[in-house]
Amino acid sequence: MFDYPTTVMDLNRVVQQYHALKAGLGAADIHYAVKANPAPETIARLVDLGSHFDAASRGEIELGWPLARSLPMCPLATRPNVHLTLPMRLPLE
Repeated sequence: MFDYPTTVMDLNRVVQQYHALKAGLGAADIHYAVKANPAPETIARLVDLGSHFDAASRGEIELGWPLARSLPMCPLATRPNVHLTLPMRLPLE
């Protein structure tokens, strides 16, 4: 059917699964691992649902969600990228 590796996503199914996971986790925030599927359509739908994001590269965080909903991972903590992670810092309690 396809001449190369292909992923086909049903965005309605993404929404259903997000709601099911959110219902099961209660007040916990869901952090979507962008590296797993950085498709702009998936990210946009998850932004609309209120998802948070696990970002591991500059390219990932440039996909366009509110940085306050990001969980920066170690590769972002390099000198050239540290300014990108500042809006992501969570307050310490």
